[in-house]
Amino acid sequence: MKKCLEKKFKLSGKVDEFLCELIDINDTEALLKYRIEKNIAVAGILLSPGDITAAFYSYDKPFVLYRWLSPDCSFIADYINIADRVKIEPNIIQWRDLELDILFYPDGTYEILDEDELPQDISCQLIKYIQKAKRCVLDNYIKISERAEKAVGKFSVEFREA
Repeated sequence: MKKCLEKKFKLSGKVDEFLCELIDINDTEALLKYRIEKNIAVAGILLSPGDITAAFYSYDKPFVLYRWLSPDCSFIADYINIADRVKIEPNIIQWRDLELDILFYPDGTYEILDEDELPQDISCQLIKYIQKAKRCVLDNYIKISERAEKAVGKFSVEFREA
């Protein structure tokens, strides 16, 4: 499987990098796989070593979707990062994390995360973008989820490989 670097730029200036596997890419979208290496707890969701992040990127969407899966590809949760400046290349995916996240639980309920972590000096224009993106995700989550489910199914062999 081909390796691809995910490079996430935070509003604080911090940059996070993750070496992932490239599952699919085209002119406007990419799908990466990342295997969780250590225990991570996010708002009541516990991810364990061996769990999988199916990461979906698109030039024309105001978010990045992390679909968390168990090793057998059972759904754990969807973690949606409000984002912009997505750049997709075969060896690197870069994007800006706008701090606000939405966690969708298996029962369909959701939680807005990190809204209180938006920097004080953020521009009104960026606040409006974030709020519009949040509304877009909440209004379209069923479609977003169905599309992710279809992609995971299409590449189920790749996601199950160690």
